[in-house]
Amino acid sequence: YDSSALNINRTLNSVYCIATNDCWIVGDDDGNEVILRWTGGPNWTRVGPSGAIPNTDLNSVFCVNSNDCWAVGDTSGAELILHWDGTSWSRYTPSGAIPNRNLRSVYVIGPKQRPQAMWREVFQ
Repeated sequence: YDSSALNINRTLNSVYCIATNDCWIVGDDDGNEVILRWTGGPNWTRVGPSGAIPNTDLNSVFCVNSNDCWAVGDTSGAELILHWDGTSWSRYTPSGAIPNRNLRSVYVIGPKQRPQAMWREVFQ
């Protein structure tokens, strides 16, 4: 993987592979989210929303299948949840149960294919 080809200057935080030819990586690039996908070819491809949500770090990605992926992170101290529907990433509106928290990991369990478990750091 050659990060210079994609102009990525920062950190890649999480990788998840659905199959031997379908993998995702999320991270942070100078304060903007990074989402990369590999589909078996020689190179990773940068996949949106790239730069659409400023001051964002993506910390974790998990996929149920190639049309249902979730990524979590933080943006200026608020939680961030993104969903991939097979075509594009969109911001998922949280319930408000996790105000001003940074989400560190996501895992999908259960039949509804929505994130049922997220880990966050809590400092007291």
